[in-house]
Amino acid sequence: MLRAVRQMALVLLAVSLALPCAFAEEKDKDKDKQPLDTEAFVKKAGEINYAEIAMGQLALQKAARPDVKQYAMKLVQDHTKSNQEMLQLAAKNKWVLAGSADAKHQALAQKMAQLQPAEFDKEFIHHMVMGHKEAIRMFEAQSKNAKNADAKSFAEMQLPVLREHLKMAEKLHGDAKKE
Repeated sequence: MLRAVRQMALVLLAVSLALPCAFAEEKDKDKDKQPLDTEAFVKKAGEINYAEIAMGQLALQKAARPDVKQYAMKLVQDHTKSNQEMLQLAAKNKWVLAGSADAKHQALAQKMAQLQPAEFDKEFIHHMVMGHKEAIRMFEAQSKNAKNADAKSFAEMQLPVLREHLKMAEKLHGDAKKE
């Protein structure tokens, strides 16, 4: 009987220790589903655009593989177009847009500029996969839950482009593994 009580106590202790972790993980998942406020979203989206343009331009100079350079050109074109669309919405809504990539992306670009072409390709593709996954989560949350109609519409319009970029980056990653 005493043994059964001890076992039950251990089970209850384990459950009580595991529950906060489970709730924390669930809370973190929910955080990705919550949109940023409009001002934060617009700033972050602008920083992403500038980072993608800068990384794309760097890849046009540094990449060894022609398909990576082709992808880089698409990034530059699509994110330049996205920036132009944001400028129009900013004028209408009196939003303050980011004027450059954030410090984290600027540091990454400086680091990437030092790499040899083959290593650059590998790192560039890796960062494009990870970055686009993150951006898609942010834009999905905004497209579903944003309070500002223009921010919501902008996020909805950009999602197919971001998903295409992710798909292309994943293909480049797969092609690199075959080599």
